[in-house]
Amino acid sequence: MMNSRFPRVAASGVAAVLTFALMVITSNVHAETAYIAPEQVPLSALLGPPPSAESAQQKLDLKAVIDAQAARTEAQVARAKVTADLSVFAFADVLGPGFAKEHLPKTALLFSRIYHDSVASLEVTKNLWKRPRPFATNSEVNPIERPGSTSYPSGNALLGQLYAIVLAHIVPEKSAEIFARGHETGDNRVIAGVHYPTDLAAGRQAAVAIAVALWSAPTYREDLAAATAELRAALKL
Repeated sequence: MMNSRFPRVAASGVAAVLTFALMVITSNVHAETAYIAPEQVPLSALLGPPPSAESAQQKLDLKAVIDAQAARTEAQVARAKVTADLSVFAFADVLGPGFAKEHLPKTALLFSRIYHDSVASLEVTKNLWKRPRPFATNSEVNPIERPGSTSYPSGNALLGQLYAIVLAHIVPEKSAEIFARGHETGDNRVIAGVHYPTDLAAGRQAAVAIAVALWSAPTYREDLAAATAELRAALKL
């Protein structure tokens, strides 16, 4: 079952992200990125800092992680491990067995480039804030894994939301299921004890901004069109 216990990005927040993203998009793309460069979507300015170590929000964040840990079942732990896979082809549990990398080279290329560009932007922001993971700040947190990177914003939440945005554009017939699956990707990181809820919210806001920036790139739109034709044919839609 897909989880929805952690808050989604408010409509007003999405509108603000869209407005901001449209203002900061530029036309200069670095050679090492396929569609957009990190400075085209300055996530640190968009998102702002995470809660400070002694703030009330930090205490609420930590409580949410500990409460999720106390309530989690073995099935939820197993599912959290499955949804930690950052390949877009993990969405095959929604789109079916035809959604497989070996049969979809154009789709694989599109999402590989999206992943690369998103991580480039994400790493700049993570390195700026260096928020420790929940298990690094409180011994009560028992994570199912111990990632070495920092916590804010959540890359899993970002990619889950961003993949969902793009996939729902390609396969609108399954948009509800796709977005639920993308949201689960983030939610399960709190259940896993490796992210705070505010990490998820920031990651999802970043995904919307990146999606807007991607649409400004002609090469992205070309690759998206090719992937759309390929994937819809493979899924017989």
